[in-house]
Amino acid sequence: MDKQKTKQKKFILDDETRYDIRNNPWRTVVIYVFFGFSWIIFSDKVLEFLIDDIAKFAQFQTYKGWFYVVLTAGLLYVLIRLDNRKIFGLSRSLSEKNDELTSFSEELVAKEADLEEKIDQLNTSLEAIERHKAYIDEIFNSTNTFILLWDMSGHIIDVNDHFLKSLAYNKDEIVGEKFEKFIHPDEDFTFEK
Repeated sequence: MDKQKTKQKKFILDDETRYDIRNNPWRTVVIYVFFGFSWIIFSDKVLEFLIDDIAKFAQFQTYKGWFYVVLTAGLLYVLIRLDNRKIFGLSRSLSEKNDELTSFSEELVAKEADLEEKIDQLNTSLEAIERHKAYIDEIFNSTNTFILLWDMSGHIIDVNDHFLKSLAYNKDEIVGEKFEKFIHPDEDFTFEK
């Protein structure tokens, strides 16, 4: 979970998507304001220094204004184009990531369908095993024969109902005991390996 959060933070903070002054609309505004104030202050000083005639000064002020409009339009075009290039790049990157996520989502849906099919198969197999076990248990407990099951060390692990009813034992008394305890001493009982 922590790795996933780290990856998310890294994605948000990588150089291409970082939200700082370089990717902020205020950058364009600040550059425009700085350029505008600088133009007004310095161009007026230059005109005052170069032109003494008030009529020519007013005429050059008009030219200066037109030049300012053309120059700032060009500057705004360059700044907006740079921002648009970043926006289109981010949009393209986002679209590619979206395509990857869509593909991954489709793979997950396909795997989920496969898993559901396997779960259905396992449930069908489990039901068959449970039916078979119930069948075996029915035979085990309804037969008129004594049945004792023991492990390799000779300890009884299960007995059928006929054994318990016929010999009047409780299952807890028998399970865990050695099977030889319940065989008559006169019986010849040998194992073959």
